[in-house]
Amino acid sequence: MLKKLATPVLVGAAAAAALVPLYGNPRTAPVTHAEWARLLLRGLELEDALPPGAAVSLAFSALSWKSSLAQPAEHYQSADGVELLAPDSAGQRQLRALADQAEASYALAVARGGDYRVRLRATGQAGASARVELLRLAETQPTESYTVRLPTAPGWVEAGIGHLDPGAWTARLQLPVGAALEMIEVAPPCLSPIEPLGGWVTATLTSNVDLAVTLLRASDLERELPSVDEPVEIPAGRFRSLDASAENTGAGSSSLDAFRLQAGPNGLQALVSVDVPEAGLYTVSAFGLRGQGQSWSADGCRKAIVCGAREAESQPLWQPLTTAEFSPGHHVFTVTLGPGATIERLKLERKRQGGEDYVATLRRLGFDPGPDGPITRPKAYDAMDWLKRQRDQARLTQDCPTLWERPTVRTADSTAGPGTEPGGPSVVPPILPPTIVPPITPPITPPVVPPQPPGSPDTP
Repeated sequence: MLKKLATPVLVGAAAAAALVPLYGNPRTAPVTHAEWARLLLRGLELEDALPPGAAVSLAFSALSWKSSLAQPAEHYQSADGVELLAPDSAGQRQLRALADQAEASYALAVARGGDYRVRLRATGQAGASARVELLRLAETQPTESYTVRLPTAPGWVEAGIGHLDPGAWTARLQLPVGAALEMIEVAPPCLSPIEPLGGWVTATLTSNVDLAVTLLRASDLERELPSVDEPVEIPAGRFRSLDASAENTGAGSSSLDAFRLQAGPNGLQALVSVDVPEAGLYTVSAFGLRGQGQSWSADGCRKAIVCGAREAESQPLWQPLTTAEFSPGHHVFTVTLGPGATIERLKLERKRQGGEDYVATLRRLGFDPGPDGPITRPKAYDAMDWLKRQRDQARLTQDCPTLWERPTVRTADSTAGPGTEPGGPSVVPPILPPTIVPPITPPITPPVVPPQPPGSPDTP
């Protein structure tokens, strides 16, 4: 008989009350890191991605993402056609599929967008495959899906890498009969943690500095911090095109500042090496036209998307790409430009990392975190509402309705690319070299994002 299991964590729902301390006067009672982390998740609309009664360490992990999120098999949201086995000698429990197309779903709280790697620790019969789907919470259509050949002996198997935007997500597994799942793991890309300067500590009272730091990080506004010194600027002439036909575009010019990269109808890919002089928090920005969009990567890890222009652009502008910790030394930035996009300069600005800088910046942006010392409960709820408004505004201005993708080049052995009929002729779109034109002087703009010392490990 097939079994449909209720979410086991619901049994611990009553324990959730233990995460929110009881006070005589809730308006004057102090707010701990544990409670403020919960309010942050509500402000980010991620509270539904955590199971009821989840330990506070899971809330900290959802915000910091310092390591992979490994969910044991029994931590499912829902399951159908499976049975939960008794713990083995190591205390591990498994879900075993009783029929084909058995399902188990797991919640994911994604505070920062990026490309996430998914893998399973599972076994199955020889030749058996499982299916993994990533979908928005409460939606039915997946945005990413993978077919996974299951090993016959216990071990990890890679599912794939999928791009997840901020929000609550579900990882849905479809298991063949006899398959046994022990764990699902989601590994983040290089992410900047959302945490106080000293890290999360359960019983510590939340100060106005803690509030300012976590609010700016959660709303991706660290770029507003004051700069420490003069920015590092890299002219477009130092970029190297990855398209063979564009190798010699800079020939004959004596100044690297005399160029800009401009993508043709089929886009353009290029990279540049940058020497960062000193460790710290840097805001990286690009000066140019957005065109039909841009995709950036720092050191093959940190990813940034610039949405295409919704209307004709009259002049190039600075576009903030990312704010992150960079070590001193050599770093590589790669970019894919959509048609009409241009790059004239890349800029790295090191930011101030002091708690007072976060407090002053947050006040300048319109929210007062209060006097020095622990925050009040009303202040915490006001901060949560402010974060919700910031996220709603960012969603309207930053979400790309469509993102341009470079045409797929087909060979005789490849499958049909977009817009081609199966079995039709191979389509090899020409790669156009970048157009080299005199640059437009960048406007004078206020400094972007500040740096911050790495936070300490989460402390229970």
